[in-house]
Amino acid sequence: MNHDKKRTPRRKMQDTTLREISEITGFACSTVSAVLNDDSKCYASVKTKEKILKAAGELNYHPNLLYRGLRAKKTNTIGLIVPNLHVNVSIASIELIEDLAWKAGYHLFLGYSKNDVDKEEVLLKDFISRRVDGIILVVGVERRCRPELQYLLEQDFPLVTIGKLAHFDCSFVTTDYYWGGQLAARHLNDAGHKKVLLFDEFPPPSASLRMNGFRDTAKKYNMKIDEVFLVNGKMEKKMAVFSEEYLITESVSIFKKLLKSKGPTGVFAANDAMALGVLKAAREMGIGVPDELSVIGFDDTPIAAFASVPITTIRQKKEEMSRKVVKLLMDKIEGEEEILQEYILPELVVRSSTGSAKEGR
Repeated sequence: MNHDKKRTPRRKMQDTTLREISEITGFACSTVSAVLNDDSKCYASVKTKEKILKAAGELNYHPNLLYRGLRAKKTNTIGLIVPNLHVNVSIASIELIEDLAWKAGYHLFLGYSKNDVDKEEVLLKDFISRRVDGIILVVGVERRCRPELQYLLEQDFPLVTIGKLAHFDCSFVTTDYYWGGQLAARHLNDAGHKKVLLFDEFPPPSASLRMNGFRDTAKKYNMKIDEVFLVNGKMEKKMAVFSEEYLITESVSIFKKLLKSKGPTGVFAANDAMALGVLKAAREMGIGVPDELSVIGFDDTPIAAFASVPITTIRQKKEEMSRKVVKLLMDKIEGEEEILQEYILPELVVRSSTGSAKEGR
């Protein structure tokens, strides 16, 4: 994968115009504009307003002048939408983004979508109604149907994401998860592990790039892989937000059933909370870590360093991502029109949860 910044030309689009609404309703463009922009000097009757608003709704009209006018009349505010505190972001990241925005002269509005795309759409509308100068969106659950987000991107509104949206072209900063998976596979292989269990949150096709990177690298080393998933497809469709407590508890339950039957010498978990669950299950079953089982997590959250057996993990460089995404948004607000995409390489942090595989296993 090329880790250089990628640039994509800006897009153009054609929307419903004030003139079209004017022609349909029979009212002058100035009247239509005044109604749709809630002009305090507009003296149109209630019936006139209702007719214009109805036509605008049927035509899915968005007030372009509002969006485009934001750049000309800055409010020195930006919006940040996060899905939860387990995907690409942490409290420390939010605090850093707020601090960087403050130093650049901007106040921060925070929205918490709980991995609900519909709520995310409402938050986007709310931020626009507050006339923010730009928006940072942390990617959580993927879904194609995001009309408000699509419209903002098509209007070249200053919006950047932490994480890559699969179905939309926009500027983003993200961890190279595929590279992270490769790092984990190489580490276990170098320690002599040939029978490994992958522990992911969702089954394919939602399997993450980190797992794909592990699989592809493990195949090169002739490692035998089994896979286990935290939740089934039905749970996935609910788009639940999993707390660390849930991730740990469920991981313990699953691994107490599977560790002996699968017989791996190594486990690669999708995140540190799940890795901690594996450690707890192993301890309760009398399986030594790392003497009998090596465990790798992902993210390098505080629980990884302070676990009873400190967890080897793949560290996301969240501070670097936060700094880059704020800089990228500031450039967008100042008029940068190209789509900029940047991948940041994570790094392997070796702790006590991994060691050499015993001979014959």
